[in-house]
Amino acid sequence: MSKPNRWRILAVLFVAQLTFAFTFQSIPPILGAIMSDLGLSHGQAGALMSMYAIPGILISIPAGLLADYYGYRRVGLLSLFVTVLGTLSVAVTSIFPLLAGGRMIAGIGGMTVAVLVPPALSQWFPARETGIAMGIINMGMPLGTILSFNIFSQLGQSWGWRLPILLTVAVGVVAFIAMLIGYPRSTAAAGEAAVGEFSFLAAIGQVKGPVWLVAGVWSAYNAGVLSYLTFAPDYYMSLGMTSSYAGFLASLFMVGALLSPMVGYLIDKTEGMEMMMMGGNMVVMILLLIIFHGGWDPLILGLLLGMAGSFVPAPVYAIIPRLVGPERRGLAFGIVSSCMNIGAALGPFLVGRYRDLTGSYYYSFLLMAAFLFLAAFFALRLQITKKRFGEDFKK
Repeated sequence: MSKPNRWRILAVLFVAQLTFAFTFQSIPPILGAIMSDLGLSHGQAGALMSMYAIPGILISIPAGLLADYYGYRRVGLLSLFVTVLGTLSVAVTSIFPLLAGGRMIAGIGGMTVAVLVPPALSQWFPARETGIAMGIINMGMPLGTILSFNIFSQLGQSWGWRLPILLTVAVGVVAFIAMLIGYPRSTAAAGEAAVGEFSFLAAIGQVKGPVWLVAGVWSAYNAGVLSYLTFAPDYYMSLGMTSSYAGFLASLFMVGALLSPMVGYLIDKTEGMEMMMMGGNMVVMILLLIIFHGGWDPLILGLLLGMAGSFVPAPVYAIIPRLVGPERRGLAFGIVSSCMNIGAALGPFLVGRYRDLTGSYYYSFLLMAAFLFLAAFFALRLQITKKRFGEDFKK
């Protein structure tokens, strides 16, 4: 039996990653149309986003652990089916509780997809190619975000908000078929070594300290970056910029994130993923402080911010396969994803509270910078402690 083509598998998983991106970001571009059509309040509209993200905090670790036991293909197909089912229910209902329930169902499936894709990919690529593979996969989220924000808003205005949601359903169906046909039925890395040893707490206890440090990097990074993406348009508008230009400046971060494959290539050719994570976070921290204090062209700052930020995601995902064996990678990525969702939930909330309490973005930007400094600190600790655990980071 011939060995499966790893690049074909990469393509299958990339479509799955795009499905996660589209389902997650399908609401913001058409939010105004949904509110107008269904008479929703701003609180209800915001809840449609929260309902998608909240399951990620709770299900990421169990999802990764289940994938380790039952295999990525089986759990992946189930999660894509749930994603499509939840998204379809959003497209056909006009009642808010059903909309929120549909988003939560879609979030359960979508967040599980996001957990499964990196470890599933890691089992098909050797260490010398892990960086480029993870770099390409990490391009899925910014690409999906850019496409949805630029296409769905136009479609929503011309044809109504349900059409973009139905297109998202179509992408999910394509991903399901692609995984059904293109992903191997049997993998030796998952679902075999651990059969008969299913113990949730025992499995978590086997995950070593460096994985938690990577989770700390990813959590703090997302707390700072997602806070910036959330409030940057409002901040720029407070400086007198138009809403469209303010949104454009904020979106430059995602444009910079498209450099992730290049970062992945550098990972495969050089050592020092921890230094990439630390350096990327420190540069983003400095740029955030410069953005607030002004004096530089915000267009240039936005591009630099995106370029610096692109040096964090690919190393985060590429380093996990070097920290844990194949039988625990799903769990490790689940831990990283769960901590990321905690940061994503707390960061914007705390930054927004500082803005409400002080009436200024001064302390909000300081808090964003503090999150990035904390992420850099975790990366430094990872660099210091990795030898203590006897891990081999060489290619």
